[in-house]
Amino acid sequence: IKDKTVVVSLKGKGLFKSLDGGISFIEIGPGLIKNNHALEYIQFSQSFVEDQTIYGASDEELFQSTDGGNTWKIIKRPARYENHRKVIAYEGEWEIVKDDNFSAKRISQSSVSNNKAVLHFQGTGVSWIGTTSDDQGIAKVYIDGNHVADIDQFSEKRQFMVDLYTIRNMDYGPHSIAIEATQSRHPASIGSRTVIDAFDVIQ
Repeated sequence: IKDKTVVVSLKGKGLFKSLDGGISFIEIGPGLIKNNHALEYIQFSQSFVEDQTIYGASDEELFQSTDGGNTWKIIKRPARYENHRKVIAYEGEWEIVKDDNFSAKRISQSSVSNNKAVLHFQGTGVSWIGTTSDDQGIAKVYIDGNHVADIDQFSEKRQFMVDLYTIRNMDYGPHSIAIEATQSRHPASIGSRTVIDAFDVIQ
């Protein structure tokens, strides 16, 4: 930044700020490390010199500081859990496919009946993000263990980062979503793939 402010996040160590272009640093934002948050992305406001605003993102949260990084607050938004996150439990064999059009440049896919992807989350809702194409099948969706929908992922044209299923206005608390692959498919589909790109948790 043009006023020589530098902010650096060190995983497991905390957040540090320099006012002299990186010659010396002081520790800031102790609440972040206390709550086990590590900023992976840091963005200064275009008017930082006047408003002292900085934005930061961890794996799960988006933060804002309006005092130059000394204190931070969470900006409420859906938290995205990409397909490769360890919090998503995959049952059965799922294949990883890479493509720049996917949310994190990769998806998990399966065409084997009863294979499941399960996410346990804390919030008021969740969205399953996937793809649609001419070789995808029908998947079962379970919320808190209850079968709530059958989602046909077939389309003549391939589409990326599609909101395939969303539930909102749940009581805030612990919930789960499970996506189960099946052999069922649209009559025009040439395959039965089920794709997990990401889950968006509504907090």
